[in-house]
Amino acid sequence: INRPENKITHGHAYNWDTVVVGFSILVNSIFGLPWLCAATVRSVNHVQALAEKDEKGKIVSMQQTRLTHLVIHVLILVTLFTMDLLKHLPLAVLYGVFLYMGLVALSGNQFWERLLMLMMQPAKYPKQPFTERVKHCAMHKFTLVQLGVFVLLYVVKTIKAVALAFPLIIAACLPLRLWLLPRMFSAEELL
Repeated sequence: INRPENKITHGHAYNWDTVVVGFSILVNSIFGLPWLCAATVRSVNHVQALAEKDEKGKIVSMQQTRLTHLVIHVLILVTLFTMDLLKHLPLAVLYGVFLYMGLVALSGNQFWERLLMLMMQPAKYPKQPFTERVKHCAMHKFTLVQLGVFVLLYVVKTIKAVALAFPLIIAACLPLRLWLLPRMFSAEELL
């Protein structure tokens, strides 16, 4: 979401938001409550909805507002009081909405674009900084490393017997990025 191509400008309120979220995590930890988690699909769709794009689909500017977040969360709160009505909604409809939101959010995701490029001819690659500044073999090698970590996380999460190791795998991403990847790629390739 904070990628430069999304043209999001951050004022002082952004820093206060980060402080409030950090404080909330601290308080929730003390009381044994769940942490806040980012609603990635909803956030990506929100950024896409507020973006003004040119004819090529590139974001030119962003209309930033807090009002839409307030309305979204009020509507989420309202759903708590409409559970009896929501029970009559077919589960397939909900799955369809979530599937649509997820597929729409894939557009512009660099990892997804690089996965698709594994099956493309190099001449068909879109003009992106990571396709023009980095050798294609290095880009594909990095994508395969990311895919391997993703598959490992999914497998660990799925198998109940080892699911407790999930936080350790997440923590292992830091040494992977700091020590292993610099041995596999040049500093320019990791930018």
